[in-house]
Amino acid sequence: MTRWVRPAVALALVIVCLMPVAERRASLLAPPAAEAAQEVAVAATATYVALRMVNAALSMAQEIDVGASFFVSGNVKPLKWLEPVDDTVERMADLVFALAVVSSTLTLAVEPLSRLGFLLLALGLLAWSLPDRPRRGQSGAWGGARPLRGRLIGIGALLGLIVPLSVCVGPELGGWLTEEARAEADARLATVADRARELIGDPSAGLVEGKSGADERSWQEVGKAYLGAAGRFWADAGTLFDSALKLAGIYILRMLVLPLVLLGSLWYILRGIQP
Repeated sequence: MTRWVRPAVALALVIVCLMPVAERRASLLAPPAAEAAQEVAVAATATYVALRMVNAALSMAQEIDVGASFFVSGNVKPLKWLEPVDDTVERMADLVFALAVVSSTLTLAVEPLSRLGFLLLALGLLAWSLPDRPRRGQSGAWGGARPLRGRLIGIGALLGLIVPLSVCVGPELGGWLTEEARAEADARLATVADRARELIGDPSAGLVEGKSGADERSWQEVGKAYLGAAGRFWADAGTLFDSALKLAGIYILRMLVLPLVLLGSLWYILRGIQP
């Protein structure tokens, strides 16, 4: 009687594993994993947009001309010295965008990977349901069946269970651990973005051509207003860099570090218990 217990249990598990594959639907872990990855992707995209707004404001401010007339007429670009800050912001935005792409890719990949994992897991359990033959006199093909089924079960459990579980728990755990730091960095980045927009869009300062009062001001006054706004932004440049790097680190922690740590830990445990 006992010799039928393992085949019966294995076949029951095979049926359970094949249900998501046959019905082309996600497993129980795939939807929350995709939702967690999507949340990080949306947050990273919002940070990218904010950094690009700063980048665009700085690029535009560098091209603003201030006219001067002595014995000859000429134009100067008083904010060209902001170019190093502009280049650094652009590189940070590219980093955050890459993290958003990784998160979006995981959002799309976790469901098909989960179904593939359950298919491999079903094949491994099906092989496990077969009785083991003694080593003496066994054929070469049968001798390789046991390590093969172990690999099928291991890879299937990795793709079908461990990866979705890691992608689900890692971002949520990281979000909980870094919630306060992320909110503070988001607020500081928004403040600096507003400061950058002052360089090109503050009507009360008359910094943009065509705004009220701009035509009535001398080039010295306009240049002084530009330099004043740029000086305030330059003082906030350290805050901008710190907030951007902190947010990038939070996204890396949520989407790469914690999921990989969980994946490695669960895989290590699985290797010790797989048949």
